[in-house]
Amino acid sequence: MRMSGTRGSAPTGQLKVAIDYIGGYRNTMTLVLTGLDIEAKAVAAEAQLFDVLGGKDTYDDVDVRLLRFDRPDAPTNAQATAHLQITVKDRDRDRVGRRFSNATMELFLGGYAGFHTTHSAHRRHPTSACTGPP
Repeated sequence: MRMSGTRGSAPTGQLKVAIDYIGGYRNTMTLVLTGLDIEAKAVAAEAQLFDVLGGKDTYDDVDVRLLRFDRPDAPTNAQATAHLQITVKDRDRDRVGRRFSNATMELFLGGYAGFHTTHSAHRRHPTSACTGPP
């Protein structure tokens, strides 16, 4: 590669290094929780999901975050919701792909009232170190 016409500053006295590696695969599903008992709904949804999937320890890494946007006596539906963001990472593409997405969507049939997600189970979010499911 040849670059020309660029400008920059003199190098510092410190070395900067970036390392990339093949980190496996990652998939995130975000469940919308609405109304009362947000914490209880989040605990129940997480337990149901990982019961179907065989437990959290079947993945290399699991990150579960309850993102609160709700407020008491909210005047709009958007202000009465929270997001339960569940991310799984694994070296096995199939484990984090459709298997995880489908299990999440199956909560619709036996999960909490008002179940829905923020996006389709087929939407992908690739990252620099991980590749999403097919």
